[in-house]
Amino acid sequence: MTSTKETYPLNGIAGLVNRDITEEGVERYKARYRGDQVDAWIPASRLDPVHIINYRVKCAERKKYKKESVPPEKRIIDYQNPLPDEREEQLSNYIADNLIDPFEQTIFKGYKYVDPKQKGGYGERRISHIMEYSGHDVKAPVNTGHDRILDKIKTELKFSLACKGKPDSFTLNHVSKGKDWDRLIFLGINLDMDNRMYWMSKEAFIADVDSDNMSFGYQQGGKKLKNDDYMISGSKLMGLVAKGIFRPMDEW
Repeated sequence: MTSTKETYPLNGIAGLVNRDITEEGVERYKARYRGDQVDAWIPASRLDPVHIINYRVKCAERKKYKKESVPPEKRIIDYQNPLPDEREEQLSNYIADNLIDPFEQTIFKGYKYVDPKQKGGYGERRISHIMEYSGHDVKAPVNTGHDRILDKIKTELKFSLACKGKPDSFTLNHVSKGKDWDRLIFLGINLDMDNRMYWMSKEAFIADVDSDNMSFGYQQGGKKLKNDDYMISGSKLMGLVAKGIFRPMDEW
């Protein structure tokens, strides 16, 4: 048996037995534990009389680990330990960035952190109060296909704060052709309180999504599945005003 003078990494050895290691086994071991990716080493002479029966990479730092070093079918998915420091820092920064509330100094403080269902409930209540205090008749819905009955019209109510405080960057989602509504009211809140409020008819919405140049997009499943669930966001949403889909509230 050929003995080598090289060294092999210590990381990953889970068990040893007293028998000669074959050259093929040494090459497999070398392929799995490349020398530029580990910190602990042992002389090859200590490997000559033994056979590695199990292995597992469990290096706490793994700062030099490269996923391309091991063929995909040989890689171990280690989901128990922390990632390398720089990766953990990136993920921590992502959380920190999304904890910033642009509306913290406004009456909408904390809205950012509630779950989607609560956001929807808040928007429905705010729009209902606005319409009621403006002299309109507001009643509860007769089914789940709409949010309120406004002036005897089945109405969906949608609300959005400006995304990251960017002016007129709103999101309108979960709009469906199959639901039981006749009109939809959208209220968008800007950071400077120069707000936007419009309404659209169901007919105008259906005409848009059935056209070859629709403004709305599919919310779930994309174009391939074509689910009856639509959304629009960012600058495209305000484009609904120019297209005549969104109408001013004084035309309600």
